[in-house]
This record gives sequence, structure tokens and C-alpha cells, in this order.
Amino acid sequence: MNFLTLFLAELKYSCVGNLMASTAVAVAVLYLNVEINIMASCLARSFPDATFRCDELFELLGIGHRRGHISARLSSKEQQRVALGRALMSRPKVLIPDEPTGNLDRDNTHHLLSLLREYVDERGLVLLATHEPEVAALADETYGFKDGVITKAERMIG
Repeated sequence: MNFLTLFLAELKYSCVGNLMASTAVAVAVLYLNVEINIMASCLARSFPDATFRCDELFELLGIGHRRGHISARLSSKEQQRVALGRALMSRPKVLIPDEPTGNLDRDNTHHLLSLLREYVDERGLVLLATHEPEVAALADETYGFKDGVITKAERMIG
């Protein structure tokens, strides 16, 4: 590996948190317990306060009572919170959720979007992909992607 490859990998680990709707990794981690699942994002590198950070996320996400449970046995709402915890574990500057509300009902969608808004207000940037106009309407800025072209969308008013 060259220096640029190593630099970009470190940048990704330290600055970007991914929250994907369904990926091979997401399927694999369903069979880990919740605590290992959340800590998975920092296992490959030094993370001195990992246990403290994990405890902090359990409280923030309201899933501490599920700590030792296998992720596959959680509700979709709880699985989404575990995925968010994994994405937030390394305190990224940018969070990239891809269709994070696709499997959630209205109440759980509202809760997840509230957590993402808190994240933006406190520390970072969220680049969220969605097909849901109600979700997009909550964004500070929206962009559309059509025929390979990205354009800034007009602000949707309620």
C-alpha cells in the first residue's frame, strides 16, 4: 500500500461513519451481540476509550438493555439503532446514512431523524440518501440525482 491509500483509509476510519440500509457487512454483524456489533468499527485500530464510548452510545440510543443480545433477534428499530451506534462509535465528522428510515414505521423514523438532527447540531455533517420526500424536507439543504447529474433542489416547505 502506498501512503495515499493508507492516508485515505485512516481518513475514512476517523472522519466518516457509514449507515447503510443493507450490506454484506450488515448481514454478517447480525449474528454478533449488540456490544461487539457497535464496537466493530474500532476493533482494527487503537481506540483508548472504546468501552466508555460504547456505554455512552447505549444510553444515547436507548439500547443498553439489549447489550448482550444477538443483533438478528432485535426489532428493525433496534437493529437500526445498533447500526447507528456502529457508525457513531468513532465520532466521525461526516455521517452517511443510506435510506436509514426505509424499514421503519412513522414513530421510529421520527426518533432516528431526531438522533441525526442532534448529531448535526452538536458535531457534524449528515449526507443522507432517501427517496422519502418527508425525510428530505427536514434537511438543511437537498440535492437531487437524476440521469447521472446532481442538482440542488428547491427548499420544500411543509
